[in-house]
Amino acid sequence: MAQLREHFGKTREIKTIEQRHAETFMATRKRKSGHDKALSSWSLAHHLKHARAIFGAGVEWGYLERSPFAPPTSKRNTALRIQPKSRPWQHVSPDEFLRMIAVVPTTRRRACYWLMYGCGLRAGEVYNLTIDQIDLDGRRVHIETRTPTDDIPGFTVKSEGRSAGNKSRSVPIPEAAIPDLTTAMQEAFKSGGFIALSPERFVLVRANWRLCREGKPWGDRETHRPWRNADMVHNLLRDTKAYLRKAEVDLTSPFTLHTLRKSFAQNHADNGTPPRTLAKLLGHSDVRVTMTFYNQATDANEREAICTMDRVFAGKHPKQRATGAC
Repeated sequence: MAQLREHFGKTREIKTIEQRHAETFMATRKRKSGHDKALSSWSLAHHLKHARAIFGAGVEWGYLERSPFAPPTSKRNTALRIQPKSRPWQHVSPDEFLRMIAVVPTTRRRACYWLMYGCGLRAGEVYNLTIDQIDLDGRRVHIETRTPTDDIPGFTVKSEGRSAGNKSRSVPIPEAAIPDLTTAMQEAFKSGGFIALSPERFVLVRANWRLCREGKPWGDRETHRPWRNADMVHNLLRDTKAYLRKAEVDLTSPFTLHTLRKSFAQNHADNGTPPRTLAKLLGHSDVRVTMTFYNQATDANEREAICTMDRVFAGKHPKQRATGAC
């Protein structure tokens, strides 16, 4: 929003912004650090996604007939047809995950990791999860939108970065996660029923939420901004990397908390879970997003493919072709 206002001016009527203006906006995006290096296709694609969402709302509200950031009908390569190149990420294997879990000192944190790696939840979903959303008897966790109250911030289910209030989903819990989740749920009564929050963090979240509701700066911010799902999370990435180092897991590619969710998806893809089933577990509205995990071939995948064909032809031998006249 800030970049759009800076480029077009605060008094510009959005109905006067045409596709050619949108092209210029995208072509002039630069790094805030001042470096001359061009933005990656991944970064530009995220700029474009946000601009489309903003102007898409303008179309929905009737301020303009068509978003100027919508892809052009022609097939020519333009700034509005950016295809982000996938970025490398660190796949955490099940053995590596169990080694990491073994060095995590608190039950609450172990429960968080089980929910991200074993259930495929986003970090923001985990930190907004309350005990009433976990069914230990049925071994399922339910992700659903929560209405904000005076004391507790709300939560909106997301799907590929877009608001998706109807994308509530239910995900099975692996049996290995039950012991840590059981203990974490018992301890959660000290933190308002939130599984991932410590009592101290719960007090701070409530204080920040009250300031946010009053339109005041909160946390370490100098200005006010709306509350986000991820504002519940605190120092988890820093601590996670420390646990991985302690478990002697080598990080050879970029690692974020989202990597645990991606590893969940990759493990399912490697073990034959159908794409549409996995898309439902992940909350993907488009199965094409899910297919990226099936398209990531590994040496193990290829070895398994060879073994599959060996099993298909096991015990079967081609008949010896007869020699001589046909």
